[in-house]
Amino acid sequence: MTSRAFCFASNDLRGGFLQSLCAFQLRTDAEDWAWRTEDEMVPGLSPSACQRRLKQLRSEGIMEADVSILSPKALGSSITMVVLVSLERERADIIDRFKQSLRSTREVMMGFYVTGDPDFMVLVTVKSMEDYEQFTRRFYYENPDIKGFKTMVVMDRGKAGFEFPIDSDDSMFNGGTPL
Repeated sequence: MTSRAFCFASNDLRGGFLQSLCAFQLRTDAEDWAWRTEDEMVPGLSPSACQRRLKQLRSEGIMEADVSILSPKALGSSITMVVLVSLERERADIIDRFKQSLRSTREVMMGFYVTGDPDFMVLVTVKSMEDYEQFTRRFYYENPDIKGFKTMVVMDRGKAGFEFPIDSDDSMFNGGTPL
């Protein structure tokens, strides 16, 4: 995987946070930027200056996490499912409770509160269909707030990532000056 290099002169983290991602667009390899040599760095920012800016972006909540995409198969979880979940009622307390259950359940990789029908889309990974059956009993059937769910088994992972589609000429840069 490769990271796209860029650097911006702006130090304004609030007005144009994308300008302040310093030397590298951290979108495809969370560690790649750390292994660059001085010759590969974009002029104007040292690795320590880049580290400081990244730390500030994390502390302000602009960067939520540094992510590595793990292979479920290599880790022994070879079955991934996309599950569409419908709740009994759309009330704030029920939605909040379900979101909390998503966050606290290790088999759940991702969960999205979506528009339309169903209410949630959940990405689940397990080692076997037997494990998934146990998961469904515990997570779905024992939850009185769940009206129903529909499971789709993933046959092949065509793409996995958390890439945010930005370009150096993107309007979100708010007029930053590329170096």
